[in-house]
Amino acid sequence: MVFPGDRASTSSGINKDSLTNKRSSADDLALAKELTSLIEQAAGYSDVGEGVTRLGLSRAHRHFLDWLQKLSSDCGYEFSIDHSGNARIKKYAVKASAGTLLFGGHQDSAINGCRHAGILGVLLPLLAFKNAQSLPVHIEIIALADGLGARFNSTLLSASVLAGNDIASSFKRIDDAGISYSNALKNFGCNPPRPDKWVLAKDRYLGFIEIDIEQHSMLQNMNLPVALVGSITGIERFSITVSHSTANSASRQDALTAAAGVIAWLDQLCEGMAQLEYVAGKWEVKPNTVNIAPKSVSMTVELRSPNPGVQAQVRQGFEEHLNAIPGLAYECVYSNQGVDCDQALTDKVGSAIAEVADAHHILFSAGAHACLELASVLPSTVLLLRAREDELCGWQVDEQDCAMSLAILKKIPQLCANDDR
Repeated sequence: MVFPGDRASTSSGINKDSLTNKRSSADDLALAKELTSLIEQAAGYSDVGEGVTRLGLSRAHRHFLDWLQKLSSDCGYEFSIDHSGNARIKKYAVKASAGTLLFGGHQDSAINGCRHAGILGVLLPLLAFKNAQSLPVHIEIIALADGLGARFNSTLLSASVLAGNDIASSFKRIDDAGISYSNALKNFGCNPPRPDKWVLAKDRYLGFIEIDIEQHSMLQNMNLPVALVGSITGIERFSITVSHSTANSASRQDALTAAAGVIAWLDQLCEGMAQLEYVAGKWEVKPNTVNIAPKSVSMTVELRSPNPGVQAQVRQGFEEHLNAIPGLAYECVYSNQGVDCDQALTDKVGSAIAEVADAHHILFSAGAHACLELASVLPSTVLLLRAREDELCGWQVDEQDCAMSLAILKKIPQLCANDDR
């Protein structure tokens, strides 16, 4: 997502059409077709409803991991599951002392989510290095167990734990069934260690490259199949409950009306501020019956801005507005300022793009990327793929773009190996 008023930058002298004119190799096109099949298979590991519903540490997640383990083994990787349910998929370099390049995405989904989101960041690098021989660096792919926060209502939970950020509070996160994150890990067969054992070993890794899809139309409009993220916007998530015990059908001052007023206020605020977006994604209305006015409404609101000053200003104003509403209680359950992606690593991925597609395109992203947490531990960047919105399947990436992205990924290890100490 690019904010109104933000300028995405493209290297000078680039013909945007050249991105789609380059022909992919037969091998990469074959791998892209295989990727399409694998994404369809992965989508079958879903609990309920339309689309993909695979929540972190759920039954669908467990069955998915069994499938991913077999796939990884068939592709020549070593597979393991870490203390927080993340899949760790490794292929080793010729030189044992080489550094490790970390790729990744998330294996959980939203409720009724799209097939490509998250899992593309796992399967794309897995296929890219499937047939690799004599790797110059070790390759590790991490499939984060809880990246979207749909189960425990906590954005980037797995990445936050890996970065060592407020692990004690993470253990206490509760899902809608009242199960804590700590107990869910134990039920899943994980054995949470001491907090200091969770954090990624910084000296082992050359960097983290997250792969995701752009669930927006900017890359489509610019005819660009891929882009790099230079900066990730900050995110603050609020859990809000509005209660009006005396509400009745004759009064318009019920809980839902008050909650709708919060959204109307945010709409008006965002119209006047270029670098601000909000998402009000989860709602629960009680009693939610036809002839009784709503007495309680619970919802989540995320505020996103690439500008720390705007973020602080908006949070203060938002909290003042919430405090003035009778019967409203709220808690800020997640807060993180925006980060800049690592320049050196971003440049290397940009060089790989230039070798394949003659372009180096950089934009802001307002997505909930794992890099927002892991950037405090590892050099991190994000590669975005163009996606098209499909009425039945959500956001989808076509095979030609996947084939180009596979070719790009194959170039990156050697570029990173040049600086491997």
